Order: sequence, then structure tokens, then C-alpha cells
Amino acid sequence: MKALKEITSLLLLFVLISGCASLLYPKKDLLMGIHKGMSQQEVQQNLGKPDYRRFNGDLEEWEYRKGIWGNEGNTIIVIGFIDGRVVRMDSFSDDTPSVVATPAPTSVVEIPNHSRRRSLFFLKKMDDDTFDAFYNKVKNKPFKDDKFELLGLKAKDYSFSCKQCIKLMNLFTFDDEKLNVVDLLASSIRDKENYDNVIDDLDFISTKEKAKKILEIK
Repeated sequence: MKALKEITSLLLLFVLISGCASLLYPKKDLLMGIHKGMSQQEVQQNLGKPDYRRFNGDLEEWEYRKGIWGNEGNTIIVIGFIDGRVVRMDSFSDDTPSVVATPAPTSVVEIPNHSRRRSLFFLKKMDDDTFDAFYNKVKNKPFKDDKFELLGLKAKDYSFSCKQCIKLMNLFTFDDEKLNVVDLLASSIRDKENYDNVIDDLDFISTKEKAKKILEIK
């Protein structure tokens, strides 16, 4: 009788573990199941309906947040479609522990306080011609890190308008990347009365809230 109870307990434990594991996805199968040229219907068969959906010109993006076996937090998968076919995919970890906490994305530096603010008096105004040349220079950088580095360096010497900031933000696809641009230029933006235009250029409410903290909007 005792042996039967032990066997029953082991079987129940196995069922519970199997049930929990079914909520997670093996990373290799999940990521390798998507390839260029797949239709949206085929992607849905593999990943289900997206958690988020957005448009950027002719590009349609689907964003998934999946639990990966052995990983903490979620793996974020962003798939881009043109004419209903996969043209790009990006995946990265989201280690944010819960929706209660609101830490900045890992690619965004610490949210500034008043001590980080520099006086605009010491910055040269970025005129249209200078900005156009600078914009093209940033745009032609092949890697995101190089773009961010160039933005940070220029912000030490020049002040930017909100309109210029938005144009630089739109060199990037994802909200966390755009937020990084806001953070890099925050202390160099001269027309604070137009901050709302910068906020409106972001897609997600959570990102808008982080941008307000960066720009110190109450």
C-alpha cells in the first residue's frame, strides 16, 4: 500500500512538472521555426497570434513575448513583414521581473536627475545645415552602438530641437532604441515646450512614461 502511494505521488509530480513545462518553449525550436519568406499564416501556426502589432511605412511588425525553458523573464521576438512575408526577425531577452517595477531597458542608461542637466547656454545651436549633415552621418553608421555613440558625443557640444530629436529617433525601429535617443539628447533639447511631440512619437504607454521621467515631465 505504501509503495502504491509513493508511485501515485511520483506520477502526480510528473504531471505537474509536465504541465508547467508546456507553458514554456524550447528556444531552438521556437527561434529556428521562423525563416524569411514565411507567410503571416505560417508564423501564426508556429507562434500563435502576436502580443503586439505595429506598422512602420511598408513594414508590418509582430512582437511576441515568450517564456523560454531555462531563461528568466521572457524572450521577445519581433518579426517584420512586407507584403505579408517575413523579411526580418529579431530576438532578445527581457529580464524585467514584473509589471509593477519600471526599470529602463538595458540599452538605456540611467534616468537622469537634475544634476545631469547642463546649461544650454554653453551649447551651440544645431542649425538646419549642420543637422542635415549630422543626420546623414548617423544614418550611414552600420551599427546601432556606433549611432548612439555619435549622438552622445554631439549632444555634448550642440543643442537640438524636439523636431530634430524626433527625426533622429525615427532612424531606429523599436521603442527602447528611440528611448535611448531621448535619453542621450535630453539635456541638449532647447525647446522644452515641444516635449509632448517627442512623447507622441513613441508607441507604447510604458515607454512614454519612461520618456517623461527622462525629460522630467511631471
